[in-house]
Amino acid sequence: MSPSPVLLEDLYFMPSKYNFEVYNNRVLHQPVSCGSPTLLTILVPTHPRAARERAAVRETWGSVARGKPWPPLTRTYNVKLYFVLGTEMLVDKTQINDQYNHGETVQEMMSFDDIIQFDVIDSYRNLTRKLILAFDWLTRSCRETKFVLKADPDVFVNVPLLVTLLKHYGQPNSIYGQIYPNSWVVREGKWAVDNRTLPIDKYPIYTAGNAYVMSKDAVEKVLSLAPHFPYISVEDAFITGILASVGGVERINVAGFTRWSESFPDACQFANNKKYVGNNATDHRLRVTW
Repeated sequence: MSPSPVLLEDLYFMPSKYNFEVYNNRVLHQPVSCGSPTLLTILVPTHPRAARERAAVRETWGSVARGKPWPPLTRTYNVKLYFVLGTEMLVDKTQINDQYNHGETVQEMMSFDDIIQFDVIDSYRNLTRKLILAFDWLTRSCRETKFVLKADPDVFVNVPLLVTLLKHYGQPNSIYGQIYPNSWVVREGKWAVDNRTLPIDKYPIYTAGNAYVMSKDAVEKVLSLAPHFPYISVEDAFITGILASVGGVERINVAGFTRWSESFPDACQFANNKKYVGNNATDHRLRVTW
């Protein structure tokens, strides 16, 4: 009986012995390390110029990371929040405008101590790289955290409900979020990945990138595997789909998380603990919901 042929798709999911990518971009600015044990560390990738966006998060749901209570409750929560920035390319593309030297950004960094900035051009194409770099920083600087939430800046997070979920049901080697079970690899447009880079037709199951939670050990698995695969800019499919599948990380669908196509929910759904996350929020909508 002849052996079964090895399919190209099967070969893709075998990590290369060599590095396809090196994630060693410099850290241009970093806050004081997390220090004390933390249940949840939140990473919010934003553009260097998005100061108003960051302010809206700090003044609303993200304020609990600064020790403020969640209204109308009086208790505080053991969470930390950091914004993840790259650098900005000028219009003529001949120079990098290093935001670390920009007065307003420096003042923001000093005032809030919640910004991590890497020496990488801030673009959608580099979102995967920004997060891998942030994960690496987190595993070195926030060693006592148990879970990591990646949240887009246009989401509203029901922190008390999420903390309750993780305290009572959080498991190691897991990723929580809204599952995409059977998504086709797109070959054209914003989310395009060419066939040579990714010779499969469908992604493994993955969680929507608006917001997902990873256990610390799942983050470490992703970090160890990322260099051994060709770079893919579709961050959620690459990190929570391909790398998580190869690493044997469980993906858990949680009702109440969201995906990019959903409109922002009514505030009552947060008040009644029906929603963990809502997306597509403007700065104004975040404040109104809060």
